[in-house]
Amino acid sequence: MDIKQKRFQPSILAEDKLINNKNLNISISPFSSYKREMGLFTAITLPLILAACGGGGGGGAVSPTPDSGSGSGSGSGSGSDSGSSATTGIELDGGAYAATADADTFIVDVSFDGSSVVSLDGDSVITGFDPASDTLLLRGSSASGEFNAASLVGSTGVEVSQSTINNNTVIYFSPNSSNQSSSITLAGILDDDLSTITVKAEEGSANDSSSSTAGGTDLSSGTVSATDSPDAFVYEVKFSDNSPVAIDGDVVIDNFDVNSDTLTLQAATAPAGFTKSSLLTAEGVDITTNTIDNYTLISFAPDASGSSGSIKLNGIVDADLSSINITVLAGSVSSAGPDLSGGSNIELEATDLTAQAEAENFVFDANYASSTLSGVDGDVTITGFDQANDKLVILAANMPVGYDLDDFKAAAGIDIQSSVVQNSTTIYFAPDDNGASKSITLDGIVDDGLSNTTVVFTSSLSGETSSGTATSTDTGASSESTSTADTSSTDDTSSTDDTSSTDTSSTDTSSTDDTSSTDTSSTDDTSSSSTTTNVINIDLSEEGSVAGTDDADEFRYEFNNDGTSAEGSIKITLTNFDSANDKVVLVNKDGSSLTIKEFAALEGVDVVNKSFDGAIQILFNKDSSGANGELYIDGVSGYDADAGTFDTLVLEITAEADLPAASSSDFG
Repeated sequence: MDIKQKRFQPSILAEDKLINNKNLNISISPFSSYKREMGLFTAITLPLILAACGGGGGGGAVSPTPDSGSGSGSGSGSGSDSGSSATTGIELDGGAYAATADADTFIVDVSFDGSSVVSLDGDSVITGFDPASDTLLLRGSSASGEFNAASLVGSTGVEVSQSTINNNTVIYFSPNSSNQSSSITLAGILDDDLSTITVKAEEGSANDSSSSTAGGTDLSSGTVSATDSPDAFVYEVKFSDNSPVAIDGDVVIDNFDVNSDTLTLQAATAPAGFTKSSLLTAEGVDITTNTIDNYTLISFAPDASGSSGSIKLNGIVDADLSSINITVLAGSVSSAGPDLSGGSNIELEATDLTAQAEAENFVFDANYASSTLSGVDGDVTITGFDQANDKLVILAANMPVGYDLDDFKAAAGIDIQSSVVQNSTTIYFAPDDNGASKSITLDGIVDDGLSNTTVVFTSSLSGETSSGTATSTDTGASSESTSTADTSSTDDTSSTDDTSSTDTSSTDTSSTDDTSSTDTSSTDDTSSSSTTTNVINIDLSEEGSVAGTDDADEFRYEFNNDGTSAEGSIKITLTNFDSANDKVVLVNKDGSSLTIKEFAALEGVDVVNKSFDGAIQILFNKDSSGANGELYIDGVSGYDADAGTFDTLVLEITAEADLPAASSSDFG
C-alpha cells in the first residue's frame, strides 16, 4: 500500500513509528533522534496545553495572539484576511501559488485536534518558496505559540514526503473524520523533515474561502511568458476514464524555468495517485518533443468532439518530463465559457424556428441535477440547421465546468434518436419534476451520435439573445394533433370511404391477403389527396407486418376490455410509420374509451419504450392459452409512463361504439 500516494496517514504516535522502525532494522539518524524527542514533547505537552485552553477545533472568533508571522508579503492569490488572524499573508485555499521576492507568509487554516493537525483548506502547491525568508503559518483555535516545524512533523497522522524525481516536498496533514488528508506541496524544495522550513502557529478562525482568489497564473489559451520570479501556471482539465481531458485550450509558455516554475493540472476531481509520471501512460495523452524547434508538447486526451487541448513549453526538450515540475490537484475549476462570438445567440423556447444563412447559436435552457439535464425550453424543431456553422448551446446555471457531450449521452434519461425515413434527429432530455421530457428536433439532420453537430454545454452565456425566425409552417406536436383531428373528421364524413368498398372488397377476398405476411389489403384507399387519412384495419392471421402509405394513416387494432388482443396471440409490426402524420387507434370492442394511463393500467397490459430499437412495444394481456398479442410500432420512441404521454407517437384508445358510424364495423 502506497500511503503517500493515497494520502492515508497512519494514526500512530511518533514514538510508535520509531519502535516499528527499530523492529524493521531501519537506522535512525541523530537528526531523527531530535525529531523523536520533539515529537514526544509535542505529543505529551500539546494535549495539556490544549486542555488548558479549553479544547481544540476551529470555529468561533477569539482574541488573537501577537504577530508571530514573518512579514506581510503578497502575490498571486494574496490579500489581507478579514479579521480571522493577526497576520496577513497569502491564503492557501487550494490551488497553485507563487512566492514573491519579498518575505511571504503562507496561511493554512487548520484544526488542532489533540495531537493531530487537520487542514481545513484544499490541496495547495507553492512555487518559489524561500526557506530563508518565507513562513508557513498554521491558523486555528487553541494554537500554541511554541508550535514549529518539529511539532508539525511529530503530530499524529502528519506525513512529509520528499521526491527527488518530482523535485518537491509534500506535507500531508492529519486525516479528517472522513479519512481525507489535504496537502501542501513545496515545489523545488527537498526537505523530508522540514528542518529548513519555518513553521509557526497562530490563534484565529478560518477565512471565508468563497471570496478568496486562487493563486497562480490561470491558463486558458494563447501564449504566456514566464517572469524572472517563480511562476505557478494552472491548466484546468477533467478526468475521463482516468485520462486528463483539457478544459482549457492550446497554450504556449515561453521562458518556463524548470528550476523554479511549476505547472499544475487542476481538476474538480482527480484519480487517487495520479502524478506526473501517470501522464506518460495515460490513454490519449501524447508527449512529443522537437529538438530542432526546441520545445516539448503535452497533448491531452481528446474530448467528445475529438478535439484536444495542449501545453507547449518553448525552450525545453524533455520527452519524459523528468525536469519539469508538474503537479496534479483536485479542486474547483473555472472557465471563461465558450467562445460564441462567431454567431448570433438565438433563444429557443417552444416555437419552431428556421435557421438563417448566417451562423447562429441556438440556446436551449435546461436544469442540471444528478449529473443529467432536464429541459426548460421545448419542445422545439429547428429547420435548416447548418452543421458547419451553427451550434446548439445547452445552458444550465449549475452545470459543472467541463461537462461535455460524452457526459450528456451517458446521463440518465437522455435519448438521441435519428431517423433516415423522417430525415431528422431528436434530442430527448431527462424528465423534469413533473415527469415531462422536453426535446430538440433538427429537421433535415441525421446524426445519431451528434458527432457532426457542435453542441456546447455551459453554465453562463455572454452577449445578447434574440428570438430567431419562426418556422412559417408549424410542424410541432400541436400541429400534428390538429392535423390528425382534421383529417379524421374528413375521413369520417367523406362518402368516398363508402363508395370505395368495391375496390377494398375485391382486394380483401384475394388469396394473397391470407398468405402474405404484410397486410396492405385492408387499407381504405379513400383518396389520393395527402389531406385524407387512410384507415388501415389491422387483420393478420399470422405474425407479420403492416406497412404505412405515403399519405396520413390511421392504424386500427382491436382488443378486448379484459386487456387481451382481439387480433390474436401474434406479433404485428407497423412499418413505414410516419409520426408526423400517422396515428394508432386501439379499438376497445366491448368497453369504453380510455386514456393512455388507464389503458396501461389494465391487467396484463404493458407499454414499453424500446429507445435503442427506436420503437414502442405494446403487450396485451394473456389469453386463456397463456399467450399474448403484441403490437410493435417501428420508427417511434419516447414514452413517459407517469404522464401517460409519448414523445412522437399519437395513440388513442377508443370504444368501438365511439367510432364514427361510417367505419365502426367490419374490424377483423
